[in-house]
Formats: sequence, C-alpha cells, structure tokens
Amino acid sequence: MLKRLLVVGGSGALGRGVAARFNAAKWSVINVDFAPTLPTGATSLAILPITIDTPTNRKYMADADFSTDMFH
Repeated sequence: MLKRLLVVGGSGALGRGVAARFNAAKWSVINVDFAPTLPTGATSLAILPITIDTPTNRKYMADADFSTDMFH
C-alpha cells in the first residue's frame, strides 16, 4: 500500500526534516509551502502566496504587499 504524507511548511527547518525522513522511508511526500526549496525526491503540490489578494484583505491590510514577487 502506498503511504502518502502532506507536509505544510516542508521547506522550513522542522518540515524539511519531517519531509526528508518520510521520503527516505519510501513515503510519497507532498509539500505545500511558501518557499520552493524541497528535499531531493519530494514534490510540491503548491507554492502559496504570502498574502492572499482579496478585496477584504486589501481593505483591512492596506499596508500589505500583494505582489507576486516573494523574494524582493
């Protein structure tokens, strides 16, 4: 039976270790994160924006950065 693991934050220190450990144990590891860096052999389901651009967020978070450039 295929074992799957979804890691939220797999590029961070703790998540990266968890993802690497399960990947080494032959689990199918999927990462959902803000950053694209993953352990070798892992795949990424989604790279998420830091601030989601919605009318409500623009209203209540007027000073937020809604650009798509995460590394500025």
